[in-house]
Amino acid sequence: MAKVIPFKAIRPENDKVHLVASRSVDGYNSAELRDKLAGNPYSFLHVINPDFEDGIKTKPGSKERLHKVKNHFKKFVREKIFLREDSPCYYLYRQVKEGNEFIGIIACTSIDDYMSGVIKIH
Repeated sequence: MAKVIPFKAIRPENDKVHLVASRSVDGYNSAELRDKLAGNPYSFLHVINPDFEDGIKTKPGSKERLHKVKNHFKKFVREKIFLREDSPCYYLYRQVKEGNEFIGIIACTSIDDYMSGVIKIH
């Protein structure tokens, strides 16, 4: 049987969830991305696209980029845009796409259960 345990998530404050949520950065063209970043200081796009604020381009996956991502993430925590849960929790999610509904659980699991096939790889 798979080991599934709760964890203390870092997540947006309830009143900011709709402002933080975004689709993948690859889903925006340059103009849309610029507009989103300029118009919403709470967008998670600021964390995953950290070059916007200073205008200095970094290579994806580089140490410089990862350092900037880390700093933006810490800034969101410092400014209380993100908070850490006080106690471990399980999280449910629901996604509707093209008429299909997907419901899942977000929790911690054993990597050994994943690698051995106890947990379905998808």
